[in-house]
Amino acid sequence: MTIRRGTPEDAAALTAVRFACQAETYGPLYGPEFVASIQSGTGTAEEDLQHLSTVGTTVQVAQDDDAALLGFAIAADGPMDWEADVAPDVIAARQLVSLYTRISTHGTGLGQRLLTAVLADHGPAEPVYLWIMAGNDRAHAFYAKHGFTQVDHPPFPAEHAWSGQFTYRMLRPGQVG
Repeated sequence: MTIRRGTPEDAAALTAVRFACQAETYGPLYGPEFVASIQSGTGTAEEDLQHLSTVGTTVQVAQDDDAALLGFAIAADGPMDWEADVAPDVIAARQLVSLYTRISTHGTGLGQRLLTAVLADHGPAEPVYLWIMAGNDRAHAFYAKHGFTQVDHPPFPAEHAWSGQFTYRMLRPGQVG
């Protein structure tokens, strides 16, 4: 398995992996209607191409020996415009926008490798935050293991294509020394 920086040529494959991972992760938790909603509203190849092409955004992809993508991670400078409306106290920090791995790779360390790779361009003194869906206990445990703590109590109602569920931020404060 190889982890490398994503390129604009990865956009369609990245979106396909996003959709597969969302179905594998969110389908059992929230149902197929929720998966259909989020896949109709976000994560298009055009949006992924924008991530892959934006200065200051880092995309790392994991591929198998046949060059098939197995997962990816995206980090960008935050906060995004929409976040100020939802969480006015959001700090300017690095945001882990997405981290998805195929279910067949869970427990292999791939998620940790992608997390490390996508944040490698920024030192440990920089805080990092992410948004997570309430009820995704596996993801919550993964991020807690890597130094993230839940910020929002209670979680916020998710909006737009994600509505019907709740979301909250997790923060890994910058490490001094």
